[in-house]
Amino acid sequence: MRFGDTIKAAGEAGILFVAAAGNDKSDNDRRPHSPGRTTICQTCSVLAALDRSAITSPRSSNYGAKTVHVAAPGAAIPLDLAK
Repeated sequence: MRFGDTIKAAGEAGILFVAAAGNDKSDNDRRPHSPGRTTICQTCSVLAALDRSAITSPRSSNYGAKTVHVAAPGAAIPLDLAK
C-alpha cells in the first residue's frame, strides 16, 4: 500500500493525519513539502511557531496560506521531568 493510500484509508476510518509543514522556510503553496503538503483532505499540516511573530513571518518552518492549517510551539518548549 502506498503512503497516500494509507492516509486515505485512515481518513475513511475517521483518523486525522497530522504532519509537520517542513523546515525549509518555504511556501508550501508554491513548493510542496511531503507529507505535510498533501492534497488528501484528512491531513492537518502544522507550522512550527517560535513565538507569536512566527505565525506571520516564519523563521524556520514552512508556511502556506492554503496548505498549512495550524501553528504550534516548535522551539523552547518547557519540559518538566518528574524525578
